[in-house]
Amino acid sequence: VHAGCIAGARVADFCDEGPAIALALLGIALAGGVVVPLDPALPAARLRSLLADADVSLLLCSGASVAALSAKLENSRTPLLALEAVGAAGDAPLTTPTPDALVHLIYTSGSTGAPKAVAVEHGALRAYGWAKIEAHAIRAGCARCLLVSAHTWDPCIGDVFSTLAAGATLCVVPRAQLLQDLAGALRATRASHVCATPSLWALLRPGVALDDLEVVALGGEALPRRLVASSCSAPSAAVHNTYGVTEAAVYQTIGRAEPTGAAAMCAAGAPLPGIALALAPVAATEAEDAGEILVGGA
Repeated sequence: VHAGCIAGARVADFCDEGPAIALALLGIALAGGVVVPLDPALPAARLRSLLADADVSLLLCSGASVAALSAKLENSRTPLLALEAVGAAGDAPLTTPTPDALVHLIYTSGSTGAPKAVAVEHGALRAYGWAKIEAHAIRAGCARCLLVSAHTWDPCIGDVFSTLAAGATLCVVPRAQLLQDLAGALRATRASHVCATPSLWALLRPGVALDDLEVVALGGEALPRRLVASSCSAPSAAVHNTYGVTEAAVYQTIGRAEPTGAAAMCAAGAPLPGIALALAPVAATEAEDAGEILVGGA
């Protein structure tokens, strides 16, 4: 992607299907821009509000989406570029971002009020990516990671960068297929690694055979033990429970999820490499063991 028009810009990324997901993320980040992934299906008023809040100066989408997005955002003065039409970098050098430079803005669901943009720096994403590679044993040349998360969810960014940084294969299928036939997508891509929500994983038929799977990372919501117990038949797969906050770059804890145990839910696990955790007690709560999780590290 042409570094001259993206360097320093906050770029709204509407590329939500196919290889364009990875191409847009890589192009914007390597050209020195800040990725702002947005859902093109959002109502026009909501999109305008988010674009203004994020101070977006450039819109990037796939060629097939240009007409619809232009119509939705009619009279917008923000330039709209099709990914396929953006020129080669030419003489414009790619940047070497500093660790404290922003790499992306992710909008949270707004469960505590209006949606807010969470800013993540290159240093945090880099640290997360290498920690994920180590924790999930993503091996160069043989690991095949299926991209399941929507491009507006930070695990998608983490999966793209960690997989490619490791020299592994990123597998992309249509989102409709993931929802209708997740097992078929896993088998067709021969995926060895996948990161998903427990709700999506629950769509798998119990006992379905997935012989290529090695690592399953589930997160984004509480993981019931019964789901682990009734999960797919993957002889060599390790199922991990992950937990974290978007503000600290995707997730920060990981634990092997076993189907047996006293608690109905699987434990959040231990910190990823390079992460420090502490539990600070909270006064005036009904639960004696309630507390706030404090996260430290890059």
